[in-house]
Amino acid sequence: MPKQLKKYNIKLLIILMLLLAFLSLTLACFLWVFNSSSNKSRTPTWESAKDVVNERLLKQVLASVSTNKLDEKAVKVMPISSSDGVHVFVFDFHSPQLCGAGGCLYQVYHESGKLLLQVIANPHLPPKEDLIRVSSRALQAFPCLIFTQTTDMENIVSRTDYCFDSGRYTRFGDTWTAVGSLGN
Repeated sequence: MPKQLKKYNIKLLIILMLLLAFLSLTLACFLWVFNSSSNKSRTPTWESAKDVVNERLLKQVLASVSTNKLDEKAVKVMPISSSDGVHVFVFDFHSPQLCGAGGCLYQVYHESGKLLLQVIANPHLPPKEDLIRVSSRALQAFPCLIFTQTTDMENIVSRTDYCFDSGRYTRFGDTWTAVGSLGN
């Protein structure tokens, strides 16, 4: 009887080890898929606002930010599409009139002309860091935007997520990461 019990215990131990290995592999695959798909971000290119945005919206945006004439040719936009093809535009005015000690003004407008977000951000970042990235995460129609900023700590940047919610972009959260690591 002890010999049969020993065989039974060995078989049970082998089955438990295989089950544990299977569960570990399943968990590892789940984490890999989750991290590689939901947390990827991309950096769309900046384009001339005159080439991308309709004239009515461009005039509205320029009139809302300055009483002085801004150089339309210097204004850049980052177009962002929703899942149904509607656009929002991140505006970078490239103007000293709209910059101060804390940084420069960046605005996000819906293609209909509605202002969705205003952020003061410092565009001077370490190499290989993008000021604005588009996250693959979307809470509603549009993807979240990630603004990167320097911190007082050496080789550390902050990344602030702004996500579209209830008809506007809202600050969603902050993370601090090492310079060069994508973080989000």
